[in-house]
Amino acid sequence: MKNAKLGVAKKAFTLVEIIIVMVITGVVLLGITATSLFFIRQVTYNTERYNIYGQINYALEDIRLRCISAIQVNSFFNATGETRDNFEFEGEANLQNITPDDLSDNAIYRYQINPANGDLVLFKNGQITDILIEGRFFPSIEFEYIAGSPPNTLKVAITAAGDKIPFFGVSNEVVQGEVIRFWYIEVVG
Repeated sequence: MKNAKLGVAKKAFTLVEIIIVMVITGVVLLGITATSLFFIRQVTYNTERYNIYGQINYALEDIRLRCISAIQVNSFFNATGETRDNFEFEGEANLQNITPDDLSDNAIYRYQINPANGDLVLFKNGQITDILIEGRFFPSIEFEYIAGSPPNTLKVAITAAGDKIPFFGVSNEVVQGEVIRFWYIEVVG
């Protein structure tokens, strides 16, 4: 159809062209949405793993620092090797002032999983003083004396897992451990 004033033909999109554009736009938007969801899921998963690693490292550092000042073990291990899920010892209440000959400033420490909520906790003189790993990460801890090791060493292994779905076959379980050396005592009884 020609416009009477200008003498130009009037142009418009056909129904087929509009449907093709809508389909292409839908496919592009679907691709962008899927990619965004993938990256959001991956960031969420990696953030959770970062939190797990941070809490495990914090727990191992706390155990290492307090065990250095231990002057008496309340839960001895067999010389033939043994594994436990808790550990109790007496050590300095103030880690900045270690006085192995002064027993008046000591405290009884115990590391274990709190059965009420699954947290890995530190008890000091029978009271929970610190939550080392939150129960939402399903922590477990093992204290192990390995037969033949020096009697003043103890292997500590902490396992935790997130509830986010892992990618590409990666386990959502994180395991870290280290060998703790005691300065003043032996853990074998």
